[in-house]
Amino acid sequence: MGLNDVQINGPHLVYFSLFHEFFDAFLRELNARHPDFAGVIEFVFDRKDDDRYWALSANQMFELFSESDPRFESIRFSDKKIDLPLQAADMFAYRTHQIFENQHKSRDHHVFKPLDYTLFGNFTGHDDFMTYFAKTYGVPLPQLKK
Repeated sequence: MGLNDVQINGPHLVYFSLFHEFFDAFLRELNARHPDFAGVIEFVFDRKDDDRYWALSANQMFELFSESDPRFESIRFSDKKIDLPLQAADMFAYRTHQIFENQHKSRDHHVFKPLDYTLFGNFTGHDDFMTYFAKTYGVPLPQLKK
């Protein structure tokens, strides 16, 4: 009988790790796409009233990253039924998960759909998207197919 990360470390430590990865990936993506961006950044997350560790971890990791990046201005929690951009974020997260899960399960090449070109950025087409995706996520181009 194996224990999962939550059972071993508690939910707080697991969420710390996830939010650290999130903010780190966000900065890498921002710097890759908009290296000269100097505006302020506000993070809005879906409110989870039944999980105090989630919000606590998000706030603490935000504070850690905001100490080294002054563009991190604020973090807040909202109801996705009221704050509609959170539904778009859910769509983006679901599609990203679907792409990587399908590739992992099949151990085969993923077929990107036309929606992906728009969802992941304003790309001019397949080649533009694939070059960006390979560079940003470290996936060699020959593994990515139409």
